[in-house]
Amino acid sequence: MEQLSGSQNESSSAGSHNNPSSLNPTIPHCLYLQQGMGGIYTFPTDFLDPQSTNLLHATAIGTTGCMSCVGVYIPIDDNRCFAAHIDASIYKPYERNMSVWQIPDNLGPSLRNVVRGMLESTFKGKEHEVKSIQQRQDLKDRAIIVCFWPTVGQQSGPGPHVIDTLCEYFHLDQKKLIGANAVHHGFIVDHFDKLSQRTRLLGWTRPGPSPQVLDEIAKLADNCTTRPWGDNFRSIFQTTYEYVMPSTLGCQRIGKEQEARPWVFGYDYSQGAWGVRE
Repeated sequence: MEQLSGSQNESSSAGSHNNPSSLNPTIPHCLYLQQGMGGIYTFPTDFLDPQSTNLLHATAIGTTGCMSCVGVYIPIDDNRCFAAHIDASIYKPYERNMSVWQIPDNLGPSLRNVVRGMLESTFKGKEHEVKSIQQRQDLKDRAIIVCFWPTVGQQSGPGPHVIDTLCEYFHLDQKKLIGANAVHHGFIVDHFDKLSQRTRLLGWTRPGPSPQVLDEIAKLADNCTTRPWGDNFRSIFQTTYEYVMPSTLGCQRIGKEQEARPWVFGYDYSQGAWGVRE
């Protein structure tokens, strides 16, 4: 649900109320995952700075704006990780409001199946790596999952279905993971720092919104007809809440704007099926 989060705007400058590690040494660059991006990433990774043509060296990865979306990072070994910004919604071309992120009970199992299918496709031929994650507690201890609007208007959003599938697939302790990260919208993690001293869990400059507050903001946006619903939601939300972003912490986002986005799923009632919506 990044399109509602304002996460593309990193101009805000502030502290980090929900970011206790913000006083740790700065991570200068991070490979940034936009909504729908994800896969297996190898570090270190280099990118040309489009502003200066200098070669930027990154050992960190991150994402932001995970409202009903799910942000995930799972180390595979010393040089690789699986990370993604996963979204799912109901395709309603004439009804763009919070209902598109309310997953009916009858569509939950099929959403989990499509997420699991993408995981199996991503790790095809790498079953040994999956088994390693399942069996190594040190890797699972470093895993991160964020999603701070799991219940949308008293109806399950895509988050719980995605999280259940991830935890089942990798044998993760869901209660431990979500309990620690429920108030964050994103993260920056240095893959080479096994002690997680340079991990940033990104929140807001004040205590973050509860799912109930987000529901109320969504209802206010429902009553606005002058602009697209997402613009109204974002405008109301940002009146009260200011994001802590990578740039707030002195970290430059790098990455490929045109990278494929296989982790955005949409359900089309006319087709009766979930599909990838790039």
